[in-house]
Formats: sequence, C-alpha cells, structure tokens
Amino acid sequence: MAGKEKKQLKLRFAGYPDALLDRACYRHPYAGRLSLDQCLITLQEHLRHHAKQVARIQERSRAVSTGMRQMFSPFTEAARGS
Repeated sequence: MAGKEKKQLKLRFAGYPDALLDRACYRHPYAGRLSLDQCLITLQEHLRHHAKQVARIQERSRAVSTGMRQMFSPFTEAARGS
C-alpha cells in the first residue's frame, strides 16, 4: 500500500478499538471470514491485479490502433490526394 494511502487509512481508523479492527467483518467466498485489516489488504491486492489487467488491455489497444493506422495510411493518403 502506498505511503499516502496507508496514512489516510490509519487516520480513518485511528479511533476504532483494536477489538473491532481485528474482528471478522466479511465472509470471503474462498478465504472465509476476514478482519477489517485483512479485507483492506485483499482489496488492495485485488485492485492491483485489475490495474495490471487494464494496463495490459490499454497497451494492446494502442498497439492495434497503431497497426491499423499504419496498415490503412496508404489508402487515407491516397484519398487525401497525397
């Protein structure tokens, strides 16, 4: 977790008693019951996983659009009268 995010979370939960922070609050379908801390770590990793997927899709999309422009550039140049 990034430093800024960690500080924000610490501030947000600073007033919570440890007993509440350590108490199971969510039932994950595979991992079972998770505490608030475990939920936040799991969510962070889950979001990081999806961010990597989005970045990969964006990169492939740029490669495809670049390839398409290169493939059709002779036709678009001819249409412009170049």
